[in-house]
Amino acid sequence: MPSIAREQITREMRRHRERVLLRWRQRIGDEIPCSAALPEAVVFDTMPELYDYLTLSIADPDELGRTSLARAHGAERARQASYRPADLLREFQVLRRCMAEVAEEENLVLTHLHMTALAASFDTVEREALDEFDSVRRREQEVAQMTVSAELREHLNVIGVSTQRIMAHGNLDKIAQLANRIRVRLAKVEALLDEQERQEVAKAERLPLLLSTFDLLALAREVCREAPQPNTSVEGDPVLVTWCRISMRQALRTLLAEGRDAAGPVSITVRRSNGRASLAVLHRHVLPPDVVRTLFSARNVETHPTLREWGVGLAFVREVAETHGGSAIVRSADATGTEFRLDLPIDASPFLGNKS
Repeated sequence: MPSIAREQITREMRRHRERVLLRWRQRIGDEIPCSAALPEAVVFDTMPELYDYLTLSIADPDELGRTSLARAHGAERARQASYRPADLLREFQVLRRCMAEVAEEENLVLTHLHMTALAASFDTVEREALDEFDSVRRREQEVAQMTVSAELREHLNVIGVSTQRIMAHGNLDKIAQLANRIRVRLAKVEALLDEQERQEVAKAERLPLLLSTFDLLALAREVCREAPQPNTSVEGDPVLVTWCRISMRQALRTLLAEGRDAAGPVSITVRRSNGRASLAVLHRHVLPPDVVRTLFSARNVETHPTLREWGVGLAFVREVAETHGGSAIVRSADATGTEFRLDLPIDASPFLGNKS
């Protein structure tokens, strides 16, 4: 079938996006019980934009290779304690059904070519989302191991004290010799636990946030005025957010710095949708697809920086987004350039348990 027909199907499917997603939301509430209690902003997450990319892939199968949306969605679902990998997979299965139902109701004829392209795109999205889900959960397990280490240390301390008492009250040389051997072994075990804990702290340290309510567009304009690039512009609408202004300011400066060696203008865009706010930075340079898909991946994050460690790049940007309960996303295409985007709930206080 000519490409124009596929492009027309893409436009028609995008026109019915709200209808498909509302049906999808109702269905997953029935089929995935743990999703029913989640705020709407968390449930929808990056799904509206991911839907757009899925429909675009009907006309251009390479479209999904230019964004990290699927991985961002998988990471956000992994941070919901009640979610399982099967629940994440069910979300995409339900979305497939809803898209097919609406297409049939609107008499949109999806040919074998259309269905093949769409199925391949869903396979890619599911694979990348599940892979990132697994990566984030592994990080959480590492944090849990730190807790186990602390408990083991307490037990070791009790054993050590008991050994000292044996040595103090025993009169036989053999008892003292054995007790001393136990002490040496315990010291080695504790040294191993110390090293493990140092490594896990480097991976699991969370970013401290100081929440306040401010206008995101005003912050973007402020950072834009200070940007080293001469052709930096800001557009969008005023959006009041309850975020950490300090860390968000630094994250935006970091995203601007990512393109400091690239020629051409840089634009910052602020938008609000479905209880979420997005902050996008668009550079004119293009990244290879294999870099785009894993740029923000948990597998590539070797450390979790804190406010004391500025300038560590995209690892810091991702940490800012996730600590606010959101996602860091990148997409790159020859026609548009590379866009780094933070997509977060407007109010981050529920994700921190308090509000400053």
